[in-house]
Amino acid sequence: MKRPWHFQRKLQTSGMLVLLGLSVEAVCLLWSRPIAFVILASVGGLLVVAGVLLFLYSLAFVDSHPEVSKTAPSPS
Repeated sequence: MKRPWHFQRKLQTSGMLVLLGLSVEAVCLLWSRPIAFVILASVGGLLVVAGVLLFLYSLAFVDSHPEVSKTAPSPS
């Protein structure tokens, strides 16, 4: 059984991965060394791609019928 906040937690995690990847890329743009491009393309790109893939995964496998609370009245 999935908890109701499970979907929001995945979205928060994917958003944080994308933000972390973009911040790594922003720092690499300020750094003028050849290794900066490698870090930008590998670490920053990997974090952004991981965030996007986690976002798409969480959208594809969302529970469309959440459990009804036991305190809610049943329809009669």
